[in-house]
Amino acid sequence: MVIIWQLPNNIQILLFNYIAPLPAKYPVGSLVRFKDNKRNNRWKLAGKVALVIQAEAGGNYKVQYDGSEDRYNPFYAQRDIERVS
Repeated sequence: MVIIWQLPNNIQILLFNYIAPLPAKYPVGSLVRFKDNKRNNRWKLAGKVALVIQAEAGGNYKVQYDGSEDRYNPFYAQRDIERVS
């Protein structure tokens, strides 16, 4: 039997996040913008404004933006988007 309070701190955090994940930073219905970074520039997404349609634990989001295809809708990482105020 593993006693949680004797585990190193970083393993405790991972275990707690697995058991009860943190809520999404951007809830469904939030207006977000793709950040200006290398990945978004490569996919020609930098600066586009989008609407969050699905938020998953761990910071993954499905978004809908002008020109997005209906049949292919990938998840985007939290580090690639920012909330529009």
